[in-house]
Amino acid sequence: MNNFPLLLNFYGLALIATFQKGKKAENTARETYNNDSKPIKVATDDYFRVAGHGIVDLTGYVNITKNVKLSGGIYNLTDQKYWDYLSNNKLYKTSNYKYLEMFTSPGRTFQLGMDIDF
Repeated sequence: MNNFPLLLNFYGLALIATFQKGKKAENTARETYNNDSKPIKVATDDYFRVAGHGIVDLTGYVNITKNVKLSGGIYNLTDQKYWDYLSNNKLYKTSNYKYLEMFTSPGRTFQLGMDIDF
């Protein structure tokens, strides 16, 4: 008889692709309205167009024992530079390139973890 417990999910791998369409925020000037019976001002701000992107992540895990799991991942596998729209939709088009570079998402990153459950 086998002395090792049967692990139904001994290991797992996932390859995840995420795609985001590029878009540009539009200024509505609604935040300038003061409710003083004057019309809303015309919006003149021109925002930076956040480019679309696609990223690929590879993750996996191995159950070492019934209570110990080792997991890890490689994120942004293709090491693509991109901007997240929700975090950067109010950057101005006239911003200089070095300023815009500060808001790019990190390149390829790695993660390794161990779970011990009792």
